[in-house]
Amino acid sequence: MRIDSEGEIIEMLNNRGWQLFPDKKQGLYITFCEGENGTYKVYLNVMNLDKDLLISYSYIPVKAPKDKIEKMALLLNKINRNLSYGNFEMDYSNGEITFRNGIHFLGEKFTEYMALNTISPCAFTVDKYFPAIKALIDREISPKEALELVEP
Repeated sequence: MRIDSEGEIIEMLNNRGWQLFPDKKQGLYITFCEGENGTYKVYLNVMNLDKDLLISYSYIPVKAPKDKIEKMALLLNKINRNLSYGNFEMDYSNGEITFRNGIHFLGEKFTEYMALNTISPCAFTVDKYFPAIKALIDREISPKEALELVEP
């Protein structure tokens, strides 16, 4: 299925069970994804479709405390090295952690698979690595030990 507009992207994803709703900011849509390890907010950014770019973000439901920021940065860097797509990011000022994935479709006709391959990894990757992130926050373990909880 070829997609030509923001409305078609949202309709297609809603038909696939994502239940996206407009956010307060124009060009952003929000959904919630319940995984094995938590429930995550996922945003779809359609503000740059005119630049052939679709981006999705997933927010981790906990923040890294100030005393764990350096360890968390190391853990996220270790995770990112193993990923084939997307990346984890952290705001050093408040400890907020997100996962971002996007696609630049360079003038090609946008398809439903492009949309699904942009939003789906945000939810599933966050769910996979959430136990490591949470363990690093809650326990006195190293980033390596936290990663081994999800990648033995």
